[in-house]
Amino acid sequence: MRLINEEAFEDADILFITDGKRAISEDLAEQLQDAVHDARCSVVGLLLDADDPGMEFSLEKFCEKIYRISRMAESRIEAVVLDI
Repeated sequence: MRLINEEAFEDADILFITDGKRAISEDLAEQLQDAVHDARCSVVGLLLDADDPGMEFSLEKFCEKIYRISRMAESRIEAVVLDI
């Protein structure tokens, strides 16, 4: 969050990678959403949920796009990661 709030990070592209095993609190999600909005950042989430595709996650609160590994074929994963 500190980095997002610095001037040099305005209009930055951010890749948020998580296994989704820990939920993001509502307070933190709101802070991230506000910081990203204020800095005009673009956030893409990569959810590494191949072992547990039914898990809950809260990336949608601050990510523009979310890629879930559980929904991708192996060949597609490489293409998406390299394209981000």
